[in-house]
Amino acid sequence: MQPKQVKIRVTPGARTERIVVHPDSLNQDMLCVYVTARAQNDKANQAVIEALSKYWSIPQSYIRIKHGLRGRDKMILVHQV
Repeated sequence: MQPKQVKIRVTPGARTERIVVHPDSLNQDMLCVYVTARAQNDKANQAVIEALSKYWSIPQSYIRIKHGLRGRDKMILVHQV
């Protein structure tokens, strides 16, 4: 099976960790992931993977960042179970 691609927007340094679904301009849903980790030394990216893993109840190894390692807008690959 092909991995599913999900568009997300990350807010590092948030007060609380949460995931919110917002409608996108192209009639697709965009996940907004708020993490408390700072965007230093890849800590925020790792926190995003951990948060999405909990949100979807899947192992962290099933989630990869395809695009946007250094930006807020990211494309996530989710491997199907």
